[in-house]
Amino acid sequence: MSDDKTMKSINGSLRLRAQDTDDMAVLSSLFQDAIIPGNDLQIDKAGKRFVLVANRFCWERPPLDGVTLEDGGDVYERVLSGMQIFNVEQVKQSGMPGNRRDSLLSLLALQVDPFHATEEKQDAQEAKWTISLLFSGNATIKLLVKAIDVIVEDIDLTRPTAVHPSHDSA
Repeated sequence: MSDDKTMKSINGSLRLRAQDTDDMAVLSSLFQDAIIPGNDLQIDKAGKRFVLVANRFCWERPPLDGVTLEDGGDVYERVLSGMQIFNVEQVKQSGMPGNRRDSLLSLLALQVDPFHATEEKQDAQEAKWTISLLFSGNATIKLLVKAIDVIVEDIDLTRPTAVHPSHDSA
């Protein structure tokens, strides 16, 4: 992210603004494996924004220096982070759990694609982009937006975690 999109941070916490697809790729990598309570996904229809609070793994930070587990393993960090996605014209979801509000969702990626209007999507004619939140279990939330404008900010101090997310390459 360019310096003009990096906002002031306190104590090294993350505070970024994404305004294009390259910026969103950075946010996607930072929020990979974030755990989001279903109740912490909210749409503000009047403000045309989508808001979430995630417990994200701090991929940008190395293991804690001088701190190890009893077995000698590394200790990493997680932090609560807020995300606001602006210019939201429409929200669509698929594969979400029926009890979404009581579920914990694992975010795999943020994906951005140009929006292609079809007859059934005429109510989102001003949309230019689709921002998809891809969760484990094939659940997806798609946000149709006029422009890419996303702000993320760590909203709490980091906490130690012994769990380092890993992904099978198969």
